Amino acid sequence: MENPQVIILGNICLLDGSWTASANYSGCGWVWMDSSGKNQLMGIRNLTRRESTLHLKVEALRWAMENMLQHSTCQSFGTDCKELIAMVKEPHAWPSFATELERIKTLQICFPDFNITHCADEKYANVKWEELGFGFYRTDNMYVAKCKHGESFQEGIVLFLTLIFRSALALQFLIMARTEDGRIMLFRPDQNALRLQSGAHRLCMPYPSVDQFVSAVKQVVLANKKWVCIKLESKRF
Repeated sequence: MENPQVIILGNICLLDGSWTASANYSGCGWVWMDSSGKNQLMGIRNLTRRESTLHLKVEALRWAMENMLQHSTCQSFGTDCKELIAMVKEPHAWPSFATELERIKTLQICFPDFNITHCADEKYANVKWEELGFGFYRTDNMYVAKCKHGESFQEGIVLFLTLIFRSALALQFLIMARTEDGRIMLFRPDQNALRLQSGAHRLCMPYPSVDQFVSAVKQVVLANKKWVCIKLESKRF
């Protein structure tokens, strides 16, 4: 059995992408953490849907490398995609990605200590659930959706990022837990969507539709499933 690789998330650029076959757009993003582990810079962008998830991952790496050249001295990159690491290390084994990988190879010339690492994922987060209090806790992924002034929210993406934005907020706390057979249950997310809309309206803020909100919740919960309580207990309700 392969042992998961343990890394120290310091002076590293984490990257990820979100791709579905039915969507017209794909999304990718990166976040640079300095040597002390603090988030310093991040970037997100929407793209015309790429051919596959792997094509998007390569695009995310290329964009992250270009930004690190401009804004930092970071030489290390992190991804949850083992195939991407294999592609970078043995590009000749992936002939259908020859053009994309040639761009990565060219960029690597500017990174004398280039390194790309697999950020291993665990089945469950290392959390003492019985001691968990009410509040904000850092997880692995977040959902990002953009909205221009006077327009509706665009389709969002899930990114491997952990950033906090300080601005006007309309918050909703959603109840979720696992059943005994491991399924994740959400408690009336559509009602949370309606309450969010009400709060945002009072703050003169734009808000997503109910369907957009519920879809976003499902995506980000699945992306952070190791952080969902392992055992469902009635006393929590």
